[in-house]
Amino acid sequence: MSIFRLFILIVAFWVTSLEAVDYTSKKEVKQFMHTMQYRYGFKKDTLHKWFKNVRKNSYIPLKRKSFYCGARCYSSGSWDRYSYQYLRRASGGVYFMKKFHNTLKKAYKKYKVEPEYITAIIGIESEYGSRRG
Repeated sequence: MSIFRLFILIVAFWVTSLEAVDYTSKKEVKQFMHTMQYRYGFKKDTLHKWFKNVRKNSYIPLKRKSFYCGARCYSSGSWDRYSYQYLRRASGGVYFMKKFHNTLKKAYKKYKVEPEYITAIIGIESEYGSRRG
């Protein structure tokens, strides 16, 4: 997301709320306005007008409901569970690179794509060839 779109999104959320507050005197807002003016070419008067009429939004969006992602979904949990999954996948990548070293070397010579990138993509897409579809 570009800085400009992010800026417009922030301003839109502030403007749509209930109580107006003048944020132009806050140090952080002054620094942000300065950055937007000199780095991205916004006019000082426009920024001042936007931040002078900002409305505080106290609405907190609800957490999005989780969706079913299948039997292989890695849900949140303890570090032990995460580290096991992470280390298993990393060791699978090392094994794959050793097993297919010559093939990866040929692919690098022909396509100039690093073996690590190829291995990572294969690991993500098929768990190093264990899922074929």
